[in-house]
Amino acid sequence: LLGLASLGCFVAGVSLPLMEVEKWVFWSSERSLLGAVRVLLEEGRLLLAATLLLFAVLCPFGHFAVSVCARWVPRPPRRALRVGMILEEWAMLDVFAAALLVVVAQVAATASVTPRIGLWFLLAAAVSSGVDSWQMRACVFRRPS
Repeated sequence: LLGLASLGCFVAGVSLPLMEVEKWVFWSSERSLLGAVRVLLEEGRLLLAATLLLFAVLCPFGHFAVSVCARWVPRPPRRALRVGMILEEWAMLDVFAAALLVVVAQVAATASVTPRIGLWFLLAAAVSSGVDSWQMRACVFRRPS
């Protein structure tokens, strides 16, 4: 169930609003991670949007998907587990979640920042990803070829 819970938290975390930033009365913004990627694409910041999409959305999603499949298939192929480990190494979900916490702490002096439910789901996915990776590595290295 850990893999399914991680995947569910991740999907909720990238699709629900992460935080609301309100600066005085003139500006207010509440965005999800996928919404931020869309806005970056609309603004023409293709490299930043592609980087965010790849490392904060696609790699973690691939890792969670491999993890869920590995738990439901009786004898998952060792190659699939290795792919999941490689995706986990390139996934920057934990770094992204930590960066969001730093932004909340630093921006709070100049604007009103309110964490939203998506941030908590994303943090839960990052924590469960660590536990899940530990279990996957144990499965790969203990299982005979």
